[in-house]
Amino acid sequence: MPPIKSENVSWQFETDKINLYSYKDNFLSKEECDQIIKIGHLKKLQLGNTENNNKKKTRKSNISWLSPSDNLEWLYRRLTDVITD
Repeated sequence: MPPIKSENVSWQFETDKINLYSYKDNFLSKEECDQIIKIGHLKKLQLGNTENNNKKKTRKSNISWLSPSDNLEWLYRRLTDVITD
């Protein structure tokens, strides 16, 4: 089922009615995505877990947490602006 455009003009996101999440097309450029990925790879990766801390049966991924202090102030500002818009 394709995403459904919201009828609410103040909501500038697409809404996926099946998975219940929202997204915004073209929010980041390829270059910006590459920059974020590079920063993530420079950080120490840790084994991802699930809500019940089951690290092996449910999820197999390595993650890193990013923060504004990782030279990503611009990303957090843009996220904040889009969300509060």
